[in-house]
Amino acid sequence: MTGERLRTAGLATMLILIGLLAIGCATTRSATDTVGGWFGRTPIGGPASGVRPRAFYASSAGVKIYESPDAASKIVGELARHEGLLRFQVQDGFAYVTTAKGSRAGWVLERALIAELPASPAAPAAPASTPDAEPDSAPERPEEPSVPPEKSVFDPY
Repeated sequence: MTGERLRTAGLATMLILIGLLAIGCATTRSATDTVGGWFGRTPIGGPASGVRPRAFYASSAGVKIYESPDAASKIVGELARHEGLLRFQVQDGFAYVTTAKGSRAGWVLERALIAELPASPAAPAAPASTPDAEPDSAPERPEEPSVPPEKSVFDPY
């Protein structure tokens, strides 16, 4: 009877370990990130790395996105001026970023990022009055959207 209990306990333990392994493999993290963590390698920044990103913007148009943190590496894209980015990691003067929409990712020169958008220039003052305007008419207000806009990491409030 004791041998049968040991065999049953061993089988149950093996089934639990196989189940845990299957659940671990079914997560959204890549196998490279997961296995790399087993061997002490920290994963490169990115959505799966668990690093909390910070919001930044491209300082100018044409900021190059590189495949690796090296200016000699392959260029995989370019950014528009003031394009929203999420920065995950900084290494050797480069920052690993993804675009706010998640369509592109790679390494950019860290000095090409800005944390806040510059203040927009003041709009020209409207004329005080026009001779053709009716004094009783109220100025037109733009129609407000019925659905509030989606929250963004770039929203300061």
